[in-house]
Amino acid sequence: MFNDTLTLAHGSCKCRREVGPKGVPRVIVPNDPEGENIDLFPEGFLYERGCNIIRADQHTLTTPKGLVVYIRMWGSLPYISKEDLQKIIHDLPEHSVPGRSGHIVHVPTAARVYRNTVAMSETRSQLKNLLTDMPKTQFNNVFSKYRNLPDLYYGGDVAQVVTPDRLEEHLSVNKHISSVKLWEWYSGSASLSKQAKDTEVPHHPHIDYRHDWNLSKGDHQLLLLLTLCKQGTDCLFASPNCAPWGNDSRAVSEEKRSERRSKESSTLAFLAVGCIFQILLGNKYIVENSAYSDIFAKSPLKVLRELPYFLALFDQCSCGPSLNEEFVRKRSHFQGSHLFHHLQKLCPGGHQHLQLRGGGLAASAAQYPKGECDLILLDAQLASDACKGGEKSPAV
Repeated sequence: MFNDTLTLAHGSCKCRREVGPKGVPRVIVPNDPEGENIDLFPEGFLYERGCNIIRADQHTLTTPKGLVVYIRMWGSLPYISKEDLQKIIHDLPEHSVPGRSGHIVHVPTAARVYRNTVAMSETRSQLKNLLTDMPKTQFNNVFSKYRNLPDLYYGGDVAQVVTPDRLEEHLSVNKHISSVKLWEWYSGSASLSKQAKDTEVPHHPHIDYRHDWNLSKGDHQLLLLLTLCKQGTDCLFASPNCAPWGNDSRAVSEEKRSERRSKESSTLAFLAVGCIFQILLGNKYIVENSAYSDIFAKSPLKVLRELPYFLALFDQCSCGPSLNEEFVRKRSHFQGSHLFHHLQKLCPGGHQHLQLRGGGLAASAAQYPKGECDLILLDAQLASDACKGGEKSPAV
């Protein structure tokens, strides 16, 4: 709802006003699909909250904690990246600390978080292949999750999507890539594969429901195992559905819990086989799941604990704000075949956490932020013998 009015130099428009973390003023306006839409930030607010801004041949902003951010120019318009802005806001004093004028800012309102939501028609179109593969209740659960997980990798370009029918063609075209570092299964938004692409880390196309893949189907399983054997990957990364083994599952009856878990058994049994293949091939696997899940102990993945394994405990907030500049303490367990050097990272404290209750927030938090992706990629690229001694940096 847009019940407020924003007055501009030339006219006005409807808006919604609120206050973000550290007292940052927010004004949300309706999106104009026919125009150009950019985020504007009041520079004067940063000065008031203790930042030093220098205009010269090189424009810079220095935060109260000493972080220097370089300001770029787009014509006559100064701009910084959203990532830099989040770092700046993180360094600002709390809203209760007076600014340069001696005044304090408004108390933040954190009752609502705005996130990417995929259109229902687009989500249904992407997942229609599952309608014949699973019961309606299971399909509806998958559908509700994907409404809050936009596809970050292909960006809606269906011509680039690698489906089961197009995997062999893709591998043939890219056979010149001698060493694939990462292959992501159960990718969701594919933020990890997107970061691998952006940082030029060689990787196979991610595998996910929304691109016609179903790891419960025998022909898809055979195709992936053949690819692991023939083309291979240094690291197989997977993040399967943890809901039937999570905290909420403990609140339902044993009969209902067993029913939900049985629907995921075949895909998890296959994942366990894929991880064992990686070990036999001298490569590695990493599986991520909720720290409060029983999936490693009570699902078909438990067979992996009969072999040597390593764990890392990770809090998403340790990499900074992730959901609309709010800190999310989404705690994950990473289990792998090799020692972790980067992903053992817990909440440092000093901030409040957004509660992931209602409105699809938990599903939105399943999208790895950039900082977490970077750490996963570092551990994924470690040489296989790095667990035997000191840390080895991945090859560039």
